[in-house]
Amino acid sequence: MASTALPPLYGGRTAEHKLDIIIVGCGLGGLAAAYSLGRAGHNITIIEGAPAIGEVGAGIQVSPNVSRVLISFGLADRLHAAAVEPLGIVFRSCMSLSNVIATRCS
Repeated sequence: MASTALPPLYGGRTAEHKLDIIIVGCGLGGLAAAYSLGRAGHNITIIEGAPAIGEVGAGIQVSPNVSRVLISFGLADRLHAAAVEPLGIVFRSCMSLSNVIATRCS
């Protein structure tokens, strides 16, 4: 993949007063906050309790809002390369496991 310049965040502005910020947890939310605040010029420290960072489980669902954030970070090509679109969505009752509603995605 060719390297491209990242789009400027906040219209290219940086923080007037640089802060030392600690972020607890490096899940998607923590990493997005750290990335954005770091790009704005702040000093970031991330604290994570897990002994190693890696894949956990079968995958994650990324909502449209999170997709827009990742795209604004310059990750559109990687997001599209890794994304899998569902054929449909089924909501089941936690008591009976019967379908409450099902829909097919087009």
